[in-house]
Amino acid sequence: MSAAIVPRWVWLFLPLTLSQVSSASFSIEVPKAPVSGLNGDSVSLPCTVSKSIDAKKFEVRWYRPSMYSTPVLLYKSGQIVEISAKHQGRVSFLGALEKGDVSLKLDNLTVADEGLYICQVSSDSWYEMSNMSLKIRAVGSIPILSVAHAEEGQVNVSCHSHGWLPKPSLNWRDGTGRELKHQSKDTFSKDSEGLMSVSSWLLVSSSDLGWLSCIVALSASNQEMRESRVVPHIPTVADSWKEAFIVVLLILLLSILGFGVYFILNRKGLICSKKQKKEDAENLEIQPLNSSAEKQPHEAPTADAPHQSLLKGVDDHQVPEQQVDGALTAEKDPVNPSHVDKNHQEQNKPQTVLTDPQTALAEWKEMKRFKVNLTIDPKENPQFLMISGKSICCSDLEDINDEEKIFALCKEAFSSGKHYWEVKVMERNEEKLSWYVGVASEEAERMYKVPLTPANGFWVLCYEKEPEEHCGVYSVNIKMPEQLKTGSKKISTLGVFVDCDNCTVSFYDTDRKSLIYTFTNLRPGKSLYPLISPGIRDRFRITVC
Repeated sequence: MSAAIVPRWVWLFLPLTLSQVSSASFSIEVPKAPVSGLNGDSVSLPCTVSKSIDAKKFEVRWYRPSMYSTPVLLYKSGQIVEISAKHQGRVSFLGALEKGDVSLKLDNLTVADEGLYICQVSSDSWYEMSNMSLKIRAVGSIPILSVAHAEEGQVNVSCHSHGWLPKPSLNWRDGTGRELKHQSKDTFSKDSEGLMSVSSWLLVSSSDLGWLSCIVALSASNQEMRESRVVPHIPTVADSWKEAFIVVLLILLLSILGFGVYFILNRKGLICSKKQKKEDAENLEIQPLNSSAEKQPHEAPTADAPHQSLLKGVDDHQVPEQQVDGALTAEKDPVNPSHVDKNHQEQNKPQTVLTDPQTALAEWKEMKRFKVNLTIDPKENPQFLMISGKSICCSDLEDINDEEKIFALCKEAFSSGKHYWEVKVMERNEEKLSWYVGVASEEAERMYKVPLTPANGFWVLCYEKEPEEHCGVYSVNIKMPEQLKTGSKKISTLGVFVDCDNCTVSFYDTDRKSLIYTFTNLRPGKSLYPLISPGIRDRFRITVC
């Protein structure tokens, strides 16, 4: 009786035991055929767990043969814990682990990636592993063809291409599509990176007409082939004479065209001789742009535009001369103008300084060491002026209120040291009507009706195009605005150099690298803000460089 009971208990627990074994075991599937990838591209190495079992709770190890301890990728405890140094940033899981997909994606393939890869999946009580092969393909360069003389009226046509993997095939065809493979000589070589190069040559008759084609390919697919064509023609003596004649004719035509353009430009006065350019440069260096010997009284522009009160209203805000020191127009050291004679400052007389070109260039480079980066302050910008990055333009040409200001200030303030910046005030093809550039003190009244004079806390230069007879750059100092004698009425870029320690602000024509004007009456210890304005009569912008 007891013998009959035992089999019954065995049959009772046997299904449960088999179920536990079944759930603990699994298999993995990988492709039997090699996986192929293009050099520099990406490839997927498929590997899946049978029955779509959730692989997040398993350990997944991808590695190369004999490199178990340095895996390509190791996943366990729900995260990737290790990637080999050669594969950093290039490997990842491709599919969903919870569905049993542990396929590996390999990016930026190299020749060294070719070979066997092993996919191993392990649980606490079971593991499976399988391997697959990865083949790397590389499409090489476009064939380079060359033609050379050979004996008995034949020519030697050669073809060379490099950067292929695996070994490519090379075929020659003529213009009719006929293959010439049996006539060619092919050689193959491998470089240090494992890529293949192929060279081939064949002899053809120079009397044959049509072209020759060299085709290098990995397979019959047009996507993995390179082709070049050439006409195997050797120039004769007659051809050489023709080519020489064409070259000489082209040179002659270009010379005639060049002389014609030069003659026209010279007649229009757009080209100066080297001697004239040298004399002009010497004059600019020797004579200050605002020399007292050449200074003549000018009246301020009288255009009816609303902003003209800025210039004409200066008489209404005159101050004693001792409060506004003189303005100089040349200085030996633009970076440290402390050498300026104090007697000249008090008498409002310009000072002439002779400077040779090399010294002037050295001073210019020294000054540009103090260049600063400026940002236009939206809070200090009137509504009718529109800011775009570092540029500002007038968006509304209508009359403005006397309580508004017609300029913008930058966020940066300077009270000590040396500072330099540049303002693009006019493009070459623009007809700008006016602009204002300078500095303003922190206590200056920011209203349109207040003239921009040193007495009111402003040190600025302005430009007026109308009326034509008074077109030029003006300094707003005391009494009537003074027109400055500049090398050009249309200044493209204005350089501003502030020396807070010596209480000076100087303005330069950056194109000519020459001084225009210097105020010597800055207020010591006061913060100064860069000031710019595009005027209110045109929409051309000005830009802080």
